[in-house]
Amino acid sequence: MNDFVQLPGRPEGKRYVISDIHGCYKTFRRLVEKVIGLTKSDWLFLLGDYVDRGPSSKAVLDYILELMEEGYTLFPLRGNHEDDLLKYAKGEPRFMLWHLNKHKYPDIFEEGKIIDRYYNFMNSLPYYYELDDYYIVHAGFNFKSDKPFEDKETMLWTRYFNPPTNLLKGKRVIHGHDPVYMPVILEHIEKGYPSIPLDNGAVYAGRHKIYDTSQLGKLCAFDMDHERIYSQVNIDLN
Repeated sequence: MNDFVQLPGRPEGKRYVISDIHGCYKTFRRLVEKVIGLTKSDWLFLLGDYVDRGPSSKAVLDYILELMEEGYTLFPLRGNHEDDLLKYAKGEPRFMLWHLNKHKYPDIFEEGKIIDRYYNFMNSLPYYYELDDYYIVHAGFNFKSDKPFEDKETMLWTRYFNPPTNLLKGKRVIHGHDPVYMPVILEHIEKGYPSIPLDNGAVYAGRHKIYDTSQLGKLCAFDMDHERIYSQVNIDLN
């Protein structure tokens, strides 16, 4: 597993990014097939957090693997939920909470262990991608560090970061992890801010004790070349 992947050049088709699917398989599939109409000449980047919270973690993983096996060009990243699940699988005591939660997706486990197909996929996931015009990461980067691209914990967990343009070399950062209301997402894109948040909290299509869920509940896809947002309202929880 490489910590990051550098991708020079462009595909023949379009480049899309989707963030924080969280077990919402029907919503994810509708966004990919009906809303953006993904083709094999496109590139699709996925920002992690495929599992947990939503109803169909296994189906999300199966669909990602199916697309890759069928010849679609996907670039999936590691999210904090995959990382926690892997740490539980490796026996790290801090993550034994996963033992209590694994009943939410027993079909990922077999005889108390993550099925090899899913373990190998999650364990292979890098932490970020670098393109000629974007950095793509689950949560963000620690730009207060002398080595911001080596701080894996921040890449998985940060909720607050301010990318300095001098370190970005003219690139922008696309990230997820922290639910953001749609007007904020659109403002970051339209005003050319150095970071573009994509997590509209698709899995929060209902009540939440902190968020205004009337402004959440959509799974977003960002067209990187035309700087356009596509979205699909959650159909797994409605």
